[in-house]
Amino acid sequence: MRARYEAQIRHLDTWSGNEYAAALNRAIANHRGMDFFTDEQLAEIRAEMIKREWFRHKLNRENRKRRTA
Repeated sequence: MRARYEAQIRHLDTWSGNEYAAALNRAIANHRGMDFFTDEQLAEIRAEMIKREWFRHKLNRENRKRRTA
């Protein structure tokens, strides 16, 4: 059953943008926390968020340098 649910989620996520992220945000809000994630999953989520934030920060810094030059 889990494989079927995962396949449906992947399929629905491609239809109208980033539905998975929106559904995940709603699930986190409904459960008032992230208790349903394992420690490994939380570590992976954290690492990905840090990586994306660093990239965004670096890109903004480069754009500012380019605009002032």
